[in-house]
Amino acid sequence: MKISWNWLNTLVDLSNISPEELSEKLTIAGLEVESIDKIYVNDSVSDIILDIISTANRSDALSLIGIAREVSVLVKRDLQISLLKLDLRDFDDKQILIDEAIDCESLLAGLIQVSSVVSVPKWIQERLSSIGFSLQHNLYDVLNYVMLETGVPLNLFDPGNILSHDSYHKQITIKKNLCAYPFFASDGNQYLLPDNVPSILYGDHKINIGGLLDNKEFLANKNSSNLILLGIIFNPSSTRKLSKMVGCNNERSQRYERGLTSTQMEYAYRRALFLITNISSLQVKSVKYLYKNNYKPQLINLRLSYVFKILGPSFKNNLNKSHISQILNSLGFSFKSFPDYFVVTVPDFRSHDIKREIDLIEEIARVYGFEQFVDVIPKINRFANISIRELLNRKIRARLKTIGLNELINYSLESSESFYSKDKIINLKNPLNCDYAILRQTLLTNILSVISYNIKQGNGLIEGYEFGRIFNNKKEFFSEAYSIAGIIGGKLFSDSWEETNLMSNWFYAKGMLEQILSIISSSVRWEKVLLETNSVYYNIFHHYNVANIFIEEKSIGYFGQLNPRILNKFDINCNIYGFELKIEDILQIYKKNFYKKEIFRPYSSYPSIVRDISLIVPIDFPLHIIQEKISLLGKPLLYKSKFFNLYKNNPIPKGYKSLSFRLFYRVQDRTLTILEVDKLHENLYQNLTSIVFEKIL
Repeated sequence: MKISWNWLNTLVDLSNISPEELSEKLTIAGLEVESIDKIYVNDSVSDIILDIISTANRSDALSLIGIAREVSVLVKRDLQISLLKLDLRDFDDKQILIDEAIDCESLLAGLIQVSSVVSVPKWIQERLSSIGFSLQHNLYDVLNYVMLETGVPLNLFDPGNILSHDSYHKQITIKKNLCAYPFFASDGNQYLLPDNVPSILYGDHKINIGGLLDNKEFLANKNSSNLILLGIIFNPSSTRKLSKMVGCNNERSQRYERGLTSTQMEYAYRRALFLITNISSLQVKSVKYLYKNNYKPQLINLRLSYVFKILGPSFKNNLNKSHISQILNSLGFSFKSFPDYFVVTVPDFRSHDIKREIDLIEEIARVYGFEQFVDVIPKINRFANISIRELLNRKIRARLKTIGLNELINYSLESSESFYSKDKIINLKNPLNCDYAILRQTLLTNILSVISYNIKQGNGLIEGYEFGRIFNNKKEFFSEAYSIAGIIGGKLFSDSWEETNLMSNWFYAKGMLEQILSIISSSVRWEKVLLETNSVYYNIFHHYNVANIFIEEKSIGYFGQLNPRILNKFDINCNIYGFELKIEDILQIYKKNFYKKEIFRPYSSYPSIVRDISLIVPIDFPLHIIQEKISLLGKPLLYKSKFFNLYKNNPIPKGYKSLSFRLFYRVQDRTLTILEVDKLHENLYQNLTSIVFEKIL
């Protein structure tokens, strides 16, 4: 907004203050001065124009009075707003019925009779010209002057022949149009207005659209004998929507969009009436409130302790309760003072930008001077205990990176084309688009989307993992949980250059996951499972190649081959394996063992003796049972066992499988003899065979 120095000087004494000095003060206080221009007449400076840019929430900064109020606070001089004279007549309160959906906050109408040609005072024209307003040499110049002075736009139109001066207000209504239509505005442009736009009607004619656009056919002219002066305020949010819909951005729309109150409108209306009645041959017959929504002041508690906590120390250390009360007074805030706090009443001209306690604190800092506060960052104790949860997350991340997985980050939203059953889907009420329409119930689908994207970009198959939130629909309520999921697959590197690359398989992927789970516990159990049709994972995992993972008899998640159908939808043409673990369940187990001491044994300097053992067992016989028995029966010479092969074809009978284990025998104090190892090994084999036989029976 452009401000005339001479005009501003009528409200605040600017003697002994240079434009550059005032510009610096305003800029530091949040009202940036973009330029300072001088107007010359006969080689001498007649006026200085300040181009001030205000923040989008400061409606008061789009008026001379608002800028003058800021200047008076910053230069500590009185604001002479009382010099602005107003029309003090009583306004009739004749309410009309307005639909609440129209968002009209106030509507004021007055009838003006014109008996001769209107002549606008020269001083009004000079002030408008100095800041770049084009003159119209009629009452519209007066209304533009009032808008710049008070920040409130007013509307003037010629209704034509009025039968009765007492009934003009009955012909003014506000309605929403039912269909789109073209509108010829006073700015010479034609606007295609959508439906449901609030229109001000005089009789059956639309004279104004949402307070922003006047009808070209109802403009006042030199032949007008009766004029109606309208003051109207709509809700700022609805005004912003209308302004964007019709593409209207002008001086009037900018002020309406930032928000005005009925109190501000009435002040501007009385100011306009005073100026109009001082122009010869004009007479105001009556002014009526057709609708009025009285402004209700907002009360905010301002705690002194919170002020000092937020702002911190100042260089002079003199910001105290007395200074705060002076600043609030100078800004126009009334308040009640208590020992530890203020109850502040927000004035009408700041009602749209002062909403919270922190807003008041910002005002105090702005006026006191941001440069007065210490800008050194206080020392922070960087030594803090890391939570067990964070330690676990860091360990898992480090292990995942070690085995070659990349961390992925996705939104918690998914496409409406989900893989969940319909009764499980959690829809958003106001999605941005169909790609972000539902809450995810597993991390795996988003990871597959990332992998699919990279394959299409020629980056190959990327193994990755993600920490994140998942959401569940449990009919009675929705729940939120923290989990980790990952994808393992692609080609494996061979041990020799003579061999071709191999594709990953179940055992490779399972072995990688076991490395991750070894952080939590060494006793991990895998149990084959058939997923229920209403399970979140039913369409994600292969129906016959999926396992439930148990640690200390507690299920912590699932691992398995991904369903070929879902891989086809993501254009992935190889077998890959996935897992999803519940972090909360893992954390409980980890906490239980967190404070247990780890016992380290010295490494034996004696060689180990290795023996292999193979057992033929039923195809559904659990592997972990044999591993547990081997560890138990091999004591005290056995220190490690390793499962290394599974075989199902001929000559193994149908319905059976062959499991092969490698056993390592070694002790700390001597070299074992072959005889004692063979004796223990044979005994172990016999016992295992009898255990398997008993299980079969």
